[in-house]
Amino acid sequence: MTGARGHHITTADVVITRRNDPTITVYDPDDRTQRLVRAPVRNGRRWRVLAVDNTAEHQRIAARRLGDGAWAVFSGDYLRQQVQLGHAVTVHAAQGVTADTTHAVLADTASRNLAYVALTRGRASNHAYLYQRDPVEADHAHSHDLADVEGVHLARRGTPIQAARALRQVIGRDEPAQTAHQIAASTLTQNLPERIASLVVEHQQAVTRRRSNYQKTQRTQRDRALDRDLGLNHSRNQEHGYDLSLYPPRCCAPADRSQTCVVTTDSGLED
Repeated sequence: MTGARGHHITTADVVITRRNDPTITVYDPDDRTQRLVRAPVRNGRRWRVLAVDNTAEHQRIAARRLGDGAWAVFSGDYLRQQVQLGHAVTVHAAQGVTADTTHAVLADTASRNLAYVALTRGRASNHAYLYQRDPVEADHAHSHDLADVEGVHLARRGTPIQAARALRQVIGRDEPAQTAHQIAASTLTQNLPERIASLVVEHQQAVTRRRSNYQKTQRTQRDRALDRDLGLNHSRNQEHGYDLSLYPPRCCAPADRSQTCVVTTDSGLED
């Protein structure tokens, strides 16, 4: 049986579904007449193939879902386009999966988070194979003809010291998870789909408006608080007779120095 990506599927293979499809019937593991409506076929789920029907009339497979044991029949376009072998999956698809032995292929640009997931899937053992591109390899080793072919990389076994160095780099690279909003905001607008780019612009405009409104509100509150404090101080000064600002001195003109300026307060003091 041929599935997605041209994978040859046979009995006892582990396959993985690549798209949610609630229209495919999923049956209870113990009662095949009972449908599981709340546990439909989902992207990233792994199944064990129970039987293969490769006749011309019925191109289909029966598979049991790993984990809860539910089973389903995949056929038609879904089988050819969305079901593929699940023996080797990406690190993200392997989250929550447990196996006896795990073999993880990691690039030297991987992060600590990916390495943790990849190296904690196996119960008995976990093995890491570090892949590092060597731009100068083609200049002195192997065939120049193969090295010049796009997409072809010549394998070269490194030393344990090189492997340890590459693994330390991976472990030391901590990349916190980012939301879709953060990724879109840090990507150039021209590199985003038109719909996403328009949403980013709308979000930025909304943030600018809210920041402006917030700043206006803060200034208004500070002004009100200042007026309130000045009013309280004014009242206290009136009560104690120290409010000199209410009675500005009636001073004489600067040219007339023969007269005396008098400042009168509520306390009856004169200066």
